Amino acid sequence: MFTAHNRNAKKQKQYNSDVMEGIAPARAAIVYDYSAKIKELFRNSENLHRFLEDFSLEHLLNYCSSDTLIYLFNLGINLSSVEIVKALFLGDPEYSELPVTTTEKIVDIVNYLKTQEKFNINQEVIYQIYIQSCQKNKENALAALLALDLIKNINEEDTEGHTAFYYALLHKNQTSIDLLKEKGAVLNTKDIMELEKATFSEQFTTAIQQTDHGKIQACLHQVMHNKQLLSQKHYRLWLELAIQYNNTHLLNEFTQFNQDVAIANVDDLFTKVTTMEMAHALFDYTAGLSTAAVTSANAFFLTAGLKLNLGGKVSVATHRQEKIEGGGAAGNLILLRELIRNYLSHAIDTQIATENVEAIDYTLKINKIVSSCFSNNAHTQQLVHSLFLERYLSGKPLLMTIGWTEHGIGLSIRLDKKTNKTYLSISNRGEDGLQAIATERAKTALLPDQPSCGTIIYELNELLDINFFKHFEIGLGKAGLFCYPQDNFMQDVAATLDKACVCEIIPANPQSVGNCAYVNPMRAIQALTYSSHLINSGDKEVAKKFAIDEYMRLNEFDKNDFCKELSNRYQIAEKEKSNDLKPLTHLILKFILSHHHIKNNVSNFRRAHELFSILNEEVKEKIRGLIPERILSPTIATPSSLALFDNKTNDMTSSINQILIDSDNLDELLRHAHTLTKLIDLLSEKGMTGNDILKITIQQNTFILYTKADRQFKLKVKDGFFEKELQVKTKNVRGQYEFILPNIEQLDAILTNQRYGQAKKVM
Repeated sequence: MFTAHNRNAKKQKQYNSDVMEGIAPARAAIVYDYSAKIKELFRNSENLHRFLEDFSLEHLLNYCSSDTLIYLFNLGINLSSVEIVKALFLGDPEYSELPVTTTEKIVDIVNYLKTQEKFNINQEVIYQIYIQSCQKNKENALAALLALDLIKNINEEDTEGHTAFYYALLHKNQTSIDLLKEKGAVLNTKDIMELEKATFSEQFTTAIQQTDHGKIQACLHQVMHNKQLLSQKHYRLWLELAIQYNNTHLLNEFTQFNQDVAIANVDDLFTKVTTMEMAHALFDYTAGLSTAAVTSANAFFLTAGLKLNLGGKVSVATHRQEKIEGGGAAGNLILLRELIRNYLSHAIDTQIATENVEAIDYTLKINKIVSSCFSNNAHTQQLVHSLFLERYLSGKPLLMTIGWTEHGIGLSIRLDKKTNKTYLSISNRGEDGLQAIATERAKTALLPDQPSCGTIIYELNELLDINFFKHFEIGLGKAGLFCYPQDNFMQDVAATLDKACVCEIIPANPQSVGNCAYVNPMRAIQALTYSSHLINSGDKEVAKKFAIDEYMRLNEFDKNDFCKELSNRYQIAEKEKSNDLKPLTHLILKFILSHHHIKNNVSNFRRAHELFSILNEEVKEKIRGLIPERILSPTIATPSSLALFDNKTNDMTSSINQILIDSDNLDELLRHAHTLTKLIDLLSEKGMTGNDILKITIQQNTFILYTKADRQFKLKVKDGFFEKELQVKTKNVRGQYEFILPNIEQLDAILTNQRYGQAKKVM
């Protein structure tokens, strides 16, 4: 018979062995619950408190018997805190290796604390322990709670609306189930519904794991007729299993539930993909997910800069400003894809527009697969190059973003399978414009009076091969989808296009802000529209007119649609007095003051008028003197009456091409606009017109004036007027018809004095 004497002898032997191996005596005594040695070592509370500096109370609760714990309690150890009582019942997740506390020990310690009037745990904590005992399969704790009669309501619900009985059944803990049944526990309505989902999910999971197609189809049929079986947690598990078992057919079946259940962290699903077949299927699945998610405020401001040609920053929070130009190539392509999707019902030719969306989709798809699923090694590069070659040879359109550091340009390719002609288009509205994308042969086709930027559509009478696509590097993160080393760009393009002729040049205005990764791919889409129409019609003039018309309609749709959203956001912010009100006001004023005046652009004037009309009266009053009278009235002006800033119809303001104000906060924006008003008035009085000063840009605390292509005129204005007459310091831009006024405050003071001096003479 194994007596108490034998147990103590065994504990002593284990204790001695550990101590000989270097284990601290106190630790060894606690681990083996060697009570005689514990009482010898801990004769007073001082010894015990010193020991507990590196040995937790949780260890005591789990290793020591009830008698030992009561002895230690009498030495002054506090076992009645909420944390210690929870550890007594449930253990501690940090010490999962500790032995499980028995029901008897828990009951003994709680009864002892009650006799000492030290058990002061409120009912809320008791019920937390009760629910968690079933959630964590702690049947000993549950038995102790019931034995101590601490649970007054056996069917108490947690914050999720579930009972302890629900969790016991969910985890199939028969001991807990029997204990609760004996006490009369019942399920509530929510419990029953969730258990039905869990049971079904278990059946579906087993069917997927066993690749039981019959059961899988039966489960899908059941879900179709009872959408209540869908839940985010279970649905995501099924998706992950379909990916794990490479079941592309099942993933395709899941697309029918896209609008019924939301999926969070979709990108994480791609990390589980192991085959290219599943990667394609998953991309097609995620492309069908709802895109109606609310755009964050900061992303909205960046989108505004891209779509409305605004630069600089806006203050989106205290001491922080958000850049509203730039953005990654992938993000901008997603914006363009959504734009064309929304535009489809307005397109002149929906078939061509749909093909353009598919071209963007394909590029995004390949980039997503490469960046999320596979390492970016030589094998992956070769695979992607082959995929693009395969799509090109099929006659389907390709649209890619290429470029170099801090500048992206657009590239589109379309093969006419009937003639084997390839139309390769490159679009650039910045950084040297057409000159940067023209071969030596193409440069001879550029006319002196032709705009400096736009798209060159090359025509090749031969097929591209894999070597062309090998020039592209894939998956370079935020730098863009495809990044072409700048030094090699024209060298490689020239080699490919050596025998190509220029099919068409579609001009475009130079980009005025850093939105190259948006406007250049958008122009490349225009080129795709041209080549698709040309393949269908065979008429270059008709194709060009169609592409230009469709682009203008798309561009108008883009700006109008975004201005509506901007207007809605402003009005909501105004009503709720939210933190977004000031940056949205700043954004609207940037647009009004920078764009409503552009020559021959009635649409921008109309948009400026509509945005001005929603501003609150205080803001309207601040800018009333900075804009033409016609923008204040409901009558939309004609191009000939687009005056800037004041209501005088002088030549300067009615014909100037562009004014861009990039001030980074609202107050600075208004100050700079007032200074610009004085400057334009003075330039007009000197007889200068929009044919002389083509563009004025304000960046931070600097004015930049762009003059006509006449060096003598530029120097006359720069040196004679500003430096000599006004004594304003300037900086020259070498080789360009532009110069800088580096200090706006100084300029404003001089312009104010100039006007004051003239007024004094008149008096």
